[in-house]
Amino acid sequence: MYCKNCGQELSADAKFCTGCGKTVGKIESEVKPAVSERAEENRTSFETIEEHKSENAEIKNDETQERPDCASKEQEQAVRSAEAEHTASEKILLTTTAGYGFRTGTLNLYNDRLEFVCSQGTFTYPINKIKKVRKSFGCLEVTTLDGKTPSFGYDGDIVDQWVAKIIRMIPEDNLNMSSVNDGTHAATNNADVSQQISSIKQVGGEKIKEVVGNYKNLQKLPKLKRFLYITIPIIIATIIVFIGIVKFDEATSDGFYIAAAKQVVSENLRSPSTAQFSDVEIVDKDEYGRAVITMTVDAQNGFGAYIRDKYAVIIYDVNTSENTFRYIYPQSYSSDSFEKSVVSNLKKNANWGEPLDSD
Repeated sequence: MYCKNCGQELSADAKFCTGCGKTVGKIESEVKPAVSERAEENRTSFETIEEHKSENAEIKNDETQERPDCASKEQEQAVRSAEAEHTASEKILLTTTAGYGFRTGTLNLYNDRLEFVCSQGTFTYPINKIKKVRKSFGCLEVTTLDGKTPSFGYDGDIVDQWVAKIIRMIPEDNLNMSSVNDGTHAATNNADVSQQISSIKQVGGEKIKEVVGNYKNLQKLPKLKRFLYITIPIIIATIIVFIGIVKFDEATSDGFYIAAAKQVVSENLRSPSTAQFSDVEIVDKDEYGRAVITMTVDAQNGFGAYIRDKYAVIIYDVNTSENTFRYIYPQSYSSDSFEKSVVSNLKKNANWGEPLDSD
């Protein structure tokens, strides 16, 4: 039975409620059903709440699946696109063992660059910076837009394949750049020169006619003017002859210095017979006959590839009659930015500006 006051379940012979302490009287049969109904209502309400929570969670999941984050998709697509581009740019199209200067390494052709890798480092030439490429003496010769001309020697006869492949990759604007610009400037320069020549001819022709006319009537000219017409040409001719002699002697001397410098540099090349000299210049002289000569040299290396280097050498104690001279060992450098320091070092070794030693 149950307590009438609090609903506590009691034994059949209980006189007091163990729950609230009230005297137990006659228990109505409705107590248990009432308590049971309340418990059932509470249980039903709890189950209803749980069902609602579950439904809400499912709805939220469905909405998340049906409405994905657009920003995340765009970011993912951008990442995938970047990864695809990186993968494509790193794909090696051609590769071979090659020589570059005195270096031996691996030459790789990618979609966006030509790259030579060796123990001294990596040399990279972007395709969009290449002006032209050709086969030269069995080597791959590349010309860049900034004037560099690296040349790579191969172990096998595969240069034609590389040349054909790279030419197809070079931007068309690069291939046409030189011819268009050079042609325009050449046409402009030719027009200017032609105009100047025409003006000189016109003015010179009039002056010559006047002078010739005066010489024809020399006896009719005043004495002073007649004297000037006779003596001035003689003076001019004497000066010309004197200057010519001095210039010839100077040119002969400079030519000897340059020839001596070329000889010295050639003797220090791997293949002297292939040497091609350019930009040869006497950049300085001292009062004791020392001269600094700089030059650019293209010559084959041990692999047959042409490489370009710059050299500076000092020639001194020149005797043109006996064809003898002395020199300071030439120094090579790769860029004009190093020329000043190289020349300074050579001058220091040569005791520049001091009297020559007797030995």
